[in-house]
Amino acid sequence: MVDENFARRLAQDLVKIDSSDPGAYEGGIEHFIKRLIEKQLAQLDSPALDAVQIKEFEVLPGRHNLMVTVPGLSDEPRLVYICHMDTVTLGDGWDADTPPLGATVRDDKLYGRGACDMKGSQACRR
Repeated sequence: MVDENFARRLAQDLVKIDSSDPGAYEGGIEHFIKRLIEKQLAQLDSPALDAVQIKEFEVLPGRHNLMVTVPGLSDEPRLVYICHMDTVTLGDGWDADTPPLGATVRDDKLYGRGACDMKGSQACRR
């Protein structure tokens, strides 16, 4: 069964994680996404999932990448999905009722650092 609100909740969860650059960088959000993928894979029942590879890379001090490889059944072209996990600095100018990591929903819109670039997109492509 499809959980139609999963992407919405995931986007909120991602916005709440500080991944600012410079600042916290991607470590926290990378670990969150990795745990989420592992949890989702554990709920599936297929022997093909044993071949899935999850690799974490610290490409620079404090700068993290995550690579998940799902082997195909043929030599046909593959899909590569790439997105960044960092955001710009949290910055000034946020209202008290919409803090940068608050993931505030108002009038069916999500507010917070990274809501439209790139955390919302990450959530929609799970």
